[in-house]
Amino acid sequence: MAIATLWIMGGHCLSFCSDQWPFLGYLRPVLAYGYGGVEIFLFLSGIGIALSLSKSPTFTHFIFRRVGRILPAYWIILTVFYLLINESFRDYFGEYSTISYWYPLFNNATGGGNVTFWYINAAFAFYLLSYLLFPMLKKYPRIFTSLIILTGISLFYSGIIWCQDTLGGIHLFLARIPIYFSGLYVGYKITDLRFNFVALCLISTASYLILGIGSMALGGRVITSYGLNFVLLYFISIGLVIASARVFRWMERRKMWRLFNSLLSYIGKHSLELYLTHVMIINLMIHYHARMNFLLFFIMSVVTAVVLKQLASYSLAMINSFSKSL
Repeated sequence: MAIATLWIMGGHCLSFCSDQWPFLGYLRPVLAYGYGGVEIFLFLSGIGIALSLSKSPTFTHFIFRRVGRILPAYWIILTVFYLLINESFRDYFGEYSTISYWYPLFNNATGGGNVTFWYINAAFAFYLLSYLLFPMLKKYPRIFTSLIILTGISLFYSGIIWCQDTLGGIHLFLARIPIYFSGLYVGYKITDLRFNFVALCLISTASYLILGIGSMALGGRVITSYGLNFVLLYFISIGLVIASARVFRWMERRKMWRLFNSLLSYIGKHSLELYLTHVMIINLMIHYHARMNFLLFFIMSVVTAVVLKQLASYSLAMINSFSKSL
């Protein structure tokens, strides 16, 4: 999760603050597609959800655990963000309830749907779909996963061709259906699967080279306009996850790398909070046309994430205590 979080942060910084931090331009080949970290998030999330659903939890228990992990931190950061930008209560409630992202599906608002914290809205949709569809995946794992992936690709490209102006940011969700359900499949079959490490790394590297060379030759907008970036990131992310897991195991066995591995583990434990805080800070900088030293930005993001995790833990404990008293 740490690699994904840092990749996403770097991508956002390059996209929105490159005028303030021009040195990020030297890292453009890596950071230009930093949103690929979302693919890693969702692939790993799919694996975790499959392991959870394999224990046959009740719907209430399953959803409450997801809510407890995500929503307290999200609600806290969202409240602070809206207080600081002084936006309308309607917009705040729309994001608070995680429905504003889906507005374009109901009112055909051109470019509608708030995408500031789109990942939270999309994640909950994936969790709900997982609970509903997991029984079918268990019964027909390969066939059902393949159908879901093909459906996701079809919906994504249908959206690009026919509904690009009215989809808002929903294409971000549609583009991630294949990677999330691939993770769900891997999580369900994790004890049976054997990965060809070399082949996956070669596919991942080749996909990245195609993405980079294609962007330089055709222009980044051409690649993204046709959604080719998401197709290539699918193959990049799976290989990157498998390779990273092996590298981290290697580092754990060597004393000189344990500190670095511990640092990455710490960042991984705060991945959700770090995602939320850095998005908030960048949006506040844009809103107020503020400038900030990059090191200060990074320190503020990390410190705020640590505080946010503590506040979210206290909030969840209070909710649990209150629910038990009823």
